[in-house]
Amino acid sequence: MAVVCLGACGGGGGPIPIDQLGPRVEQVLCDYDVRCGSYPDVATCLTAVTDTTPQLVADVKSGKTLYDATKAGACLDAFASFGCNKSSMNMTPPACDEAFKGTVPVDGACADAQQCASSRCDLTMCVGTAACCMGTCIAAPVTVAEGGACGLDATCATGTFCFASGGTSTCKRKGGAGTACVSSVSSIECASGLTCVTSPGTTARACGAFALTGEDCQRTDGACDAGSDFCDPTTNKCVPRGAPGADCVANNITGCLSYARCEPMTLKCVARGALGAPCAQGSDCSSGQCTNAVCVARPTRAICP
Repeated sequence: MAVVCLGACGGGGGPIPIDQLGPRVEQVLCDYDVRCGSYPDVATCLTAVTDTTPQLVADVKSGKTLYDATKAGACLDAFASFGCNKSSMNMTPPACDEAFKGTVPVDGACADAQQCASSRCDLTMCVGTAACCMGTCIAAPVTVAEGGACGLDATCATGTFCFASGGTSTCKRKGGAGTACVSSVSSIECASGLTCVTSPGTTARACGAFALTGEDCQRTDGACDAGSDFCDPTTNKCVPRGAPGADCVANNITGCLSYARCEPMTLKCVARGALGAPCAQGSDCSSGQCTNAVCVARPTRAICP
C-alpha cells in the first residue's frame, strides 16, 4: 500500500479508525523523521507534512475500497523497530499491503489505485487537473519468477530484479555481499541492506555495504548508509546534513536537513518557511508552494465521490 506512507514510517498503536488515518500517519511519519534526525522536533515536521488520505477515506466510506483497521495499525506498529540506516531497513510487513483492498474490476472507473481490485488505476488523462477526474482500472502485472521475462506488465518476484541485456529483460536474483554488479542501477540488483561498491583503484563493482559517516561515498555512487548523511561533493565523504546555521555548498539540495535549504548568498543552511512565510521560490517553503512571494498550500485535486 504505497499510499499515505504506511510503508515508510514509525510506530502505530492499535487499530486505526478510517477517520483517524490521516493524522495518525502524519504523526508516525514525523516520529520517524525526528528519531532519524531529519527534523529537530515533531512540531516542525508536522508543518511540512501533507495529508494524502482524503480520497482514500472517501473510497472506504463509499465501499469502493475495503479497509482493515487492525492491519493498518499493525503496519504502523511494525515500523517502530525500523532502523534509520539503509543497512538496517527491513522489508515492508505484509499487513501494509493487506490493509486496503479495492473492489472496482478491470475497466471500471477509478479515482485512485486503492479503488481497483488490481491496485492499478490509469490516471494519465487526469494529470494537471484539479477537478474530480476518473481514470480506468487496469489489470495487475503478472509476477515472474527468476529467469522469466519481465517488463511493464510483468514484475519480478521478491528477491529478484528486472535485468535488461541485449534487447531482452529477465528476472535475475539479487546478489549478496561480494556478488558482481552487472547493471548501471546499483540500488536494485543487490539484496536489502547492500549496494554496488567499486573496488579501490579498479572499475570492478560488487554488492557491499553503504558508505558510513566519514567514508568514501564515490565508491557507492553517492549512497550513504545514514539517512541524515549526504555525499559531500567537495570531499566525496559521507557527512551529516546541516541544520540551520551550518555551512553548505551552493546548488547542493542534499546538504541541509529536510527542513532547511542552502542559501546561495551566505552558503549557510536556513530553515524553510511555514505556510504564510515570505518566499522567492518553492524551495523556500517547508510545504506547499511559493505564490505571490508567500508560501501557500498546493492546490489538491477535488475528491471524487
